[in-house]
Amino acid sequence: MRFNEKNLLLPILAKYLTSAILLKIQFRQKKIIKAVNGLRTIIKYFEYATEHEEHIKMKLVSGMYNYYIENAKDDYPAAYPILLFFPDGDKAKGLRMLKECTKEKDKTVQIRSHLYLANIYRRDEKNFEQSEYWFQQLTAKYPSNVFWLSDYILMLREYEKHKKAEIQKNKLLKILQESDQLTEEQIQYLKTI
Repeated sequence: MRFNEKNLLLPILAKYLTSAILLKIQFRQKKIIKAVNGLRTIIKYFEYATEHEEHIKMKLVSGMYNYYIENAKDDYPAAYPILLFFPDGDKAKGLRMLKECTKEKDKTVQIRSHLYLANIYRRDEKNFEQSEYWFQQLTAKYPSNVFWLSDYILMLREYEKHKKAEIQKNKLLKILQESDQLTEEQIQYLKTI
């Protein structure tokens, strides 16, 4: 496969991210056979990404694979024997690569890497301080993004940081009052967070 940034980069990133999300859902729902088939697709994109890590979007893909393949081995022991047939990852390397991506000029990469790190530390690493750090970075850069702010609020509640969650909720409500871009359904949903 020849690297052509214009024609392949965004479709590969989109397919990888979609496949990765579906894979995580399938593992959580214990649909191991479907997950393994999905993993084959991810492997194809990962191999391509590792060959082109000099490109920042491929570094993002490679970082995610490195982290999540090892995480899957830890989280889903039933799938471990099957996962042994796939290339090894490296959680530390994956996190390092994702952190490098947060400093890039490409806004898509920058935003996605912040979001992935916030949620990796929230859900997988169970590290409140790191999750909060990445959510704060993201919401400081994009203070009016109600969806990231709502995720931040949910994370704070999960870790029982109710005072901080209430402060962020008040920010969210203020944004909702001033917003003319959200539908009434979106506003009502976000108010319930």
